[in-house]
Amino acid sequence: MQELKPTLTEKPLRRERTMNDVLSVLGAPLISAGAAIIVSAIQNRKTVNLIEYRLKELEKKQDKHNSTIERTYKLEERVSVVETQIKDLEK
Repeated sequence: MQELKPTLTEKPLRRERTMNDVLSVLGAPLISAGAAIIVSAIQNRKTVNLIEYRLKELEKKQDKHNSTIERTYKLEERVSVVETQIKDLEK
């Protein structure tokens, strides 16, 4: 019996099979990594939006607080003036 020698057409088939195997082996992890990056980016954007919203709400509360402090300061000044006027009237 004679040994069969590979012909030129057999080598590209072997190379094609190898490339398919490599693509199969690398394709799944690359797709998984790509999906993980996309999900991470979406979640990151949601987190940034939430932080921005909460910061704006906190700024609104701070503005209300500052307004209250300013009004209290003005009221204290007016009370001081009124107390002075009352003392002057009592004399």
